[in-house]
Amino acid sequence: MFYKYFVYITTNQYRTTLYIGMTNNIQRRLSQHYFDSQNAKKSFAGKY
Repeated sequence: MFYKYFVYITTNQYRTTLYIGMTNNIQRRLSQHYFDSQNAKKSFAGKY
């Protein structure tokens, strides 16, 4: 069986924090990071 995964690196607005992740749905995961950065300040991505 073959699975397709993405390893990605994203950062905050000021480029002071890097976040490295892995997902099988890159569009959904980047949307989640964006939503967290705009709304939910309780998550890691939302804090930075």
